[in-house]
Amino acid sequence: MCLDIMRCLLCTNLFEEKDLRLHIEGHLAHATKGSYKCKNITCAFFSYHEETMVSHVEQENHEGYEKPSEEDLKTFFYGRHLVKVIEKDTKSVENFSMEELLKNVHDRKGWSVANLKAVNCLICAEQVQSEAFPQHLANHLKFKCKQIFFRCDVCGCHIHTERGVVHHFKKTGHIADLVRNEYYSVLRMMISSDTAYVAFNIDYLTDPDVMFNGSLYRPQLIPDFYDMSADSESGDDEHRGIEVVANSIPSSPEHSNEDTVGFVEPRL
Repeated sequence: MCLDIMRCLLCTNLFEEKDLRLHIEGHLAHATKGSYKCKNITCAFFSYHEETMVSHVEQENHEGYEKPSEEDLKTFFYGRHLVKVIEKDTKSVENFSMEELLKNVHDRKGWSVANLKAVNCLICAEQVQSEAFPQHLANHLKFKCKQIFFRCDVCGCHIHTERGVVHHFKKTGHIADLVRNEYYSVLRMMISSDTAYVAFNIDYLTDPDVMFNGSLYRPQLIPDFYDMSADSESGDDEHRGIEVVANSIPSSPEHSNEDTVGFVEPRL
C-alpha cells in the first residue's frame, strides 16, 4: 500500500498526508484562546477545529473536550485560517515545488503595517505598535516555525546550535545537516500582510472568519462589498490601504517593506 508522505513546511519533518492537518495544528493551536481542549488531564491536545477534536476524543476514548466561547471563536478566527493555508501550501509544494510556491507568493498583492500607528495581532488579539510588530510576530513564530536549524535525518531531531550538533555527533555518531526553511519568510510576510489588511478594512469586515475562510488569495483581493469608487473620488488612498500592489515588488515606492525587516526575501 502506497502512502502519501509529505514534509511539514513548519518543521520539515515527514508525515502521512492523512495526519498533516493534525500535525500542523500541533504547531499552532496549543493553549491559545479560540481552540478546543481535550479534557483528559494527561492529554495536551488542542485543536482549532471541533471535528478534529471530536475525532481525537473518539479515537483515544477520552472523556470529552472544552469548547472556546463564542466571543473567542470570533476573535481568534485566524488560527483556523492559518492551518488551512499551511496545509494547502504543503500540498502545493509536494505536487509542484517550493520554487513554484515562492513565485506564487511573490505575485500576490501585499499589505503593509508601516503606515499604521498600531495593529491588533491576529494570533493573540493584543494591540501592538506597528514598529514593534515584526518582533512581536517573530516571538509568536519562535516555537512554531524555525528559520534556520540543524536536522538529523537518522533520528529526526532538530538542533538549534552548533554546539548541540557537536554534542549530538559525539553521543550518537549522527551528522546533523543545516536547514534553511524558506517557508519561514513566506509565513511571516503572509501574517503581516493579513494583519494590515484587517486593520485597513476593519470597518467593512463584519465577519472576518467568513472573508478569510482558509483562502490562499483572499487577503490580497479587494473585498466585493467595498465601494472603490467612493475613495477614488475622494482621493482617500491612505484610508483604503493603497499599499496593495499588483506584484509585491519590494523596490516599489507604493509598497513599504518596513514591516518586513529581518525577513529573508524569496530568491526567485
